[in-house]
Amino acid sequence: MSTRTRCLLTCGSAALALALAPANRDPVQAATRQVVTLSGPRVSVVDAARTVVTLEARGDIRGLLTLTLIRGTAEGDKAQLTGEWALVSRYAYDMITGSTDLGPGAEDSGYVDEGGLAFAERGTIHGAVAGGKLGFDGNGQLDSLESLRLQVAGGNLDFKDALGSGSISASSMQDETYGSGTLVLATEVK
Repeated sequence: MSTRTRCLLTCGSAALALALAPANRDPVQAATRQVVTLSGPRVSVVDAARTVVTLEARGDIRGLLTLTLIRGTAEGDKAQLTGEWALVSRYAYDMITGSTDLGPGAEDSGYVDEGGLAFAERGTIHGAVAGGKLGFDGNGQLDSLESLRLQVAGGNLDFKDALGSGSISASSMQDETYGSGTLVLATEVK
């Protein structure tokens, strides 16, 4: 066998071995994407620089999202937006139908009195707000969250040791009925 043939066989064998090798399933490298629909905004102005926003969360993570937003003191629009966020995933569901939508009329279904409700406790995921923009209406009230950047710093239960990043956008923040938004998280486990 010639040197050239041996070299081609060796390279071909190496390429085949790489192609057939199992993919790395290390959870640190396997990011999970969660999409959460937000509704029912409640905005509370704490002081001139600090605003707290809560939103109901549905979708890949269900519960209540709380944002504490702090506007920087730099002049003009260059002020850095910072703060903290936490999403607590705790909710009730109907054990008979499996429905998590226990809106008005759930009491009339008969399941509440018969013990047909169960409670899900997935845990809390939290982190820091690392930028983005707030939109205000003509009255100076917070009306939108524009591409808020989130850092995922950790959590507990289902979210224990979670790390990653995310973003939030929301509109009509002064209207609890029509205000809505989206939270997208990309998380990994250490």
